[in-house]
Amino acid sequence: MATDPLDDFLNYLTHEKRYSPHTISAYRTDLIEFRDYLVVKYEMNDLLDANFQIVRSWIADLMESEIVSRSVNRKISSLRSFFRFHVQGNRIKNNPMLKVQGPKTSKRL
Repeated sequence: MATDPLDDFLNYLTHEKRYSPHTISAYRTDLIEFRDYLVVKYEMNDLLDANFQIVRSWIADLMESEIVSRSVNRKISSLRSFFRFHVQGNRIKNNPMLKVQGPKTSKRL
């Protein structure tokens, strides 16, 4: 039986990378939000089935809902790490995040 890609990734962050509980919670939230988007918009349940166009449409939806660009970039970072983990683990061949660029963030004063 195949294991859940999200659980595999979060276990990796917890036990191998030793990320803080706060960071893991943020990654979990971002990835569940993306998975919910896949289910609603594309009727897809598996995060690993997402492609570049789907990721771009999600980012566009986030920007349209006026989420701060810093938050959008964190969500992109979560997806980048998730897909990189699964490419390195040979669960997927192509990383849909390779061409994705995040929105520009404003500089703090």
